[in-house]
Amino acid sequence: MNKLLIALLILLLPFMANARSSKNDKIRTSGGVNIGGSGFSIDASFDPRLDKLIPGYRILNVALINASLDIIPLHPEKDKWFAHLGKGKKVSGVIDLRRADPETWSKLPERVRQKIAYPLALPIGANLVVDLFFPSGTPLEKLTQVSVRLDALKTTIEVLVRE
Repeated sequence: MNKLLIALLILLLPFMANARSSKNDKIRTSGGVNIGGSGFSIDASFDPRLDKLIPGYRILNVALINASLDIIPLHPEKDKWFAHLGKGKKVSGVIDLRRADPETWSKLPERVRQKIAYPLALPIGANLVVDLFFPSGTPLEKLTQVSVRLDALKTTIEVLVRE
């Protein structure tokens, strides 16, 4: 009985170690670069001309490219996006304005709502732009990197933004 238990533990140990480390996996890459050979890439850019589009918010555009052979699910309730503004300052971005600010959302034209809604998936071959919303006082001009914790991938991806 003890030998069977020990053999079972030896067989399961790599799986248990892998499951534990996957919660804290972190990938660091440059913007627009294929992430870990996966066929998935992220880049971000800030354009101050968009500041007046949605009252009270500044918008950070994030480009997602899926050249992999898998659909990548996105979860508005569980995915977490951050802008890093230099000197250790990290600001959480709003990805679902409909939930975060229903009053502002209701005042937007339907066409704008469709364009800025967080997608539920990144299809195979897709090139999408996701809009992240930050309070109007956020100094996005100081953007150095973007990080995201995608629930579906169970990984944090840190992307150094290209200038």
